Amino acid sequence: MESRIPTLFADVNDQLRQNPKHRIVIGERSNVSGQDPNQMIKLTTVKHDQHRVCAISAWDSSTHETESLNCLTEPEQRVYLTLQVGVDVSLPYGMELEVVLRKRVCVRVYKKKSLRDSMRGLCRIFLNDVG
Repeated sequence: MESRIPTLFADVNDQLRQNPKHRIVIGERSNVSGQDPNQMIKLTTVKHDQHRVCAISAWDSSTHETESLNCLTEPEQRVYLTLQVGVDVSLPYGMELEVVLRKRVCVRVYKKKSLRDSMRGLCRIFLNDVG
């Protein structure tokens, strides 16, 4: 979990004065260090919850050609991803605001244990306790 609460300061007063009905996008051109904006992959949103501000997306390995994401990661290795999210904010006076947020995350690609593997592990534990 993130130990800090990120804070975003956006001075949109000049843009509001120029055109109050115009859609304002904050953070659209900023990038995380090392990020290549041309390699961003758009994920399909499977489910979202407006009350908890939560979304679940599907990962499709056929949408990219990144070898390190198409195979299992060694236990001591990690893959760094840049997550980009656009958040629409409606202000009480009718202005449309989109905030683009980016976060670098560290992941490890691993095979989820099958039911057979789990049962095999339980049998070993049981047999060792009995024997």
